[in-house]
Amino acid sequence: MSHDPLLRVMRAGREIDAQAFGPAERDARAALREKQLLAGYFKPGLALRGHALLGLALEGQGRLDEAREAAHPACGPSSVSQVVRILRAQGLCD
Repeated sequence: MSHDPLLRVMRAGREIDAQAFGPAERDARAALREKQLLAGYFKPGLALRGHALLGLALEGQGRLDEAREAAHPACGPSSVSQVVRILRAQGLCD
């Protein structure tokens, strides 16, 4: 299994597109667990995208409260506006 958070985030995005929400949750969580790699080698946007994808994966499983909590970091002003629009459309950002 890869420890590359970029690979995990990309895979989670593909899985969400395919409505494979369980695998997407696992990959997003795995990416976010790689805190040292995320902090040392990637821009903050990758972690924010990981949070957004985790929120979408949980929402796809009907776990709305968990989804809002997971997506919360991606709802802030430092996030890409397109990501925030998607999260708002799904009811995951205030």
